[in-house]
Amino acid sequence: MSYGKDERHFDKHIWQLPIPKFDPSNPMHNELARLCKTLHSLAAKFSVDVDLHFAATRRHFREQIEASEAGIEVNEMSMNCSLSVAKYPVRSYRLVIRA
Repeated sequence: MSYGKDERHFDKHIWQLPIPKFDPSNPMHNELARLCKTLHSLAAKFSVDVDLHFAATRRHFREQIEASEAGIEVNEMSMNCSLSVAKYPVRSYRLVIRA
């Protein structure tokens, strides 16, 4: 994601990544699905402070997810996948979750 103007301006490189379809016979895909279920549960429990600006709420949400055990593991998995695709630029990826 590009943070130049606004967080809604997505980086165009994401559309060039060779993201495979889910394969139930692939152990990595199954592990990622398991971790995402865990993150979904964590996100469902997130408490929104209505007096806080939405950007701050989104930041707190991301920090909570990124600091979780599952979030750390998903980030590590994404980095390992990114590094194995040599023809694509490797940037400092981080878990991007939309509230």
